[in-house]
Amino acid sequence: MRFQKLDKVIRYTFKITFRSIFTHIFIFIIPFLIELFIYFYLIKQNIISNRAIVCGPLIFITIIFNSLFVTNSICSWRETIFIKQIKNFGINNLTFLTSLLVVFFTYSMISLIIISSVISTIDAFSFDKKVLQMFGNVFTQPSFLLIFIGIILNIAFVYFIAILIAGFFRNVYLINALFVLVVMFLILTGDYLLDYKFTQSFYYQMFSFLNPQKYLNWIFYTSYTNTYTNSASIYKILKNVEAFFPFTNLFAPLFSSVAIIPVIGLLSYYNFNISIKK
Repeated sequence: MRFQKLDKVIRYTFKITFRSIFTHIFIFIIPFLIELFIYFYLIKQNIISNRAIVCGPLIFITIIFNSLFVTNSICSWRETIFIKQIKNFGINNLTFLTSLLVVFFTYSMISLIIISSVISTIDAFSFDKKVLQMFGNVFTQPSFLLIFIGIILNIAFVYFIAILIAGFFRNVYLINALFVLVVMFLILTGDYLLDYKFTQSFYYQMFSFLNPQKYLNWIFYTSYTNTYTNSASIYKILKNVEAFFPFTNLFAPLFSSVAIIPVIGLLSYYNFNISIKK
């Protein structure tokens, strides 16, 4: 993969996607509306002031919905044989997917920054300012770098999942239906709702360990509380210190994520190759 050719593909992908109204819908509008709902229904009403830690993954959840951009881009380009035509210019699938990953990462970071800024501005007028409290703790400790690494891994994870989903079907409605089911699984078993009792059930824990998003969220939780090699600060994550803790230090979810995500990436690459041959 030549970097000069990759640079040209990245520039071209930015150009054609930025002009599309669907890019702005999937990257900004839909995630922003969902985040507004989460803020006013969950964060503002159902999270107490000393539980600002759980606001982090709920704010970063916009990354998951950004992946709609990937599935719909693949579908629309495949229907117009755009993906097959790029081979005429000597661009292989790996170069194309890498360029799309760079574009998606850039869009996701911009979306996260803008939406977080808007939500933080709204939160500034609230009584307890839970979101601002969370960001204040994030940016004033060295573990911010680890949290940022977790965000990068999260973007890569949802990108590969989106490529996988787009490769299963050619029908855009079936793809969107599968996307909704996958998103529901990621959210409901991803330990976003730590303060709810159902997250302590045996069946929940059994299914949640099959969800890579759980590991990514625990990178945030353990980094936020500086729980690196021991469990001295683990009590800050869950309200009940006698509750079941799936991880007692940072390295278990971090290394698990680093091991799992490349495997998903390989599967998505092979599935993409098969899908464009159909």
